[in-house]
Amino acid sequence: MSLTPLRFEAWDMLNSTLVAPDGVAEFTVTTPQTYYMQRHTIVTSLTGARAVIKWHPKTFVIGGVERPWKELKKVVGGPLSSKWRIWKWSEPSYTVKYARDADGQMRYAIRQTREDGKWQSDTEAAGTDLARLTPVIDHFMRPPDNALMYLSPKLEDKDRLFLVMIMLASETRRRQSD
Repeated sequence: MSLTPLRFEAWDMLNSTLVAPDGVAEFTVTTPQTYYMQRHTIVTSLTGARAVIKWHPKTFVIGGVERPWKELKKVVGGPLSSKWRIWKWSEPSYTVKYARDADGQMRYAIRQTREDGKWQSDTEAAGTDLARLTPVIDHFMRPPDNALMYLSPKLEDKDRLFLVMIMLASETRRRQSD
């Protein structure tokens, strides 16, 4: 299955537009700043569908329904093994893993969760990714490379919004913990 590449127009993923190769703005991401912290991030799709990431109290809002992250995700894997997360808004659930790809880049990959809940190796799961994210790549002597997201065009709008929100929240939390 071929994924559609979407390039973040700005290095700030929380205030950017995701643009397809044909120049169409598929998603707009905005994060209004308050005096001292981010309160929420709004993701708007080309169709006008909106979703919100509420950073404090850690909830997602899609279609007017608000759910806390702790109900939507679970961590799989032990302290010595590779960890991944399983996120579920409705059927199906999605498995998210942040790992080094074949070309050496650290990336997020999202696949539909298997019945046994295990992560398939790349050779077993060739072509089954529903979404991927290559985060912003910082460089020492030149500007950073903007993030690049890939999404399956076969997903429904609600699922596309959910996967975009998962990747934005995961990458934001990872960068804050570094």
